[in-house]
Amino acid sequence: MTQNDHHSPSTAPEPGQPAGPASVTSLADRRRAREAALPQAQVTAQRARLRVATVDDTCWCCHAPVRAIAGAIADPALTPDGSGFLPLELVDELLVAELDPRELRSRKIGPLRHRESPGVAGGYIANGCIECDALIGRFRIEDLFHEHRMTGAPIGRLDSGIVLYADLQPAQRRLGRSTSL
Repeated sequence: MTQNDHHSPSTAPEPGQPAGPASVTSLADRRRAREAALPQAQVTAQRARLRVATVDDTCWCCHAPVRAIAGAIADPALTPDGSGFLPLELVDELLVAELDPRELRSRKIGPLRHRESPGVAGGYIANGCIECDALIGRFRIEDLFHEHRMTGAPIGRLDSGIVLYADLQPAQRRLGRSTSL
C-alpha cells in the first residue's frame, strides 16, 4: 500500500470529500460543492412561479409507495444551471413555509419538515413517508432525480400539479448571494 492509497491521520480530506468509508459529509460541504459546480443565474425580486417536483419510490421502513418532493420547477432563467430545476436544498425552507400539509397529503406526499439524519450532522429538511413518517433521505431523492434525468425524461414529468408563487430572495440569502441563485 502506498502513501496515496489512504489518508494519513494528520492529513484531512478536502471539504466536500469523504474522509473514508464511514465518514459523514456535512450538508454545508455538499451545498458548497454543488454551488461551486453550477453557473450563476440572475433573479429579480418579483415572485417566481414554482411547480413542486416529486419523485416516486417505496418506503424503506413500511414498503408503502411514496412520493417525495425533489425540488421545484421554475423558469430556466431562474435556475443555477438553466435546467428549470431548483433542488430541494435550495428551496426547502420556502416550501415548508408555503405548502399546505393537507394539499401534500391529498397528493400522497408525506410531510416535509426538519429531521435528524445519521448521514448529515444537524439534520435537514426532508420528506417523510405518508404512512409511517420514516425519513426519505435527500441522497435517495437526488439519486432518483438523476436516474430520471439519465433516461432523458424531461423535468416537467416530475410536476406534482402543485403551483406556488414565491420570492426566491430567501434562497439567495441562504447561500450568501445578493442577486443570484
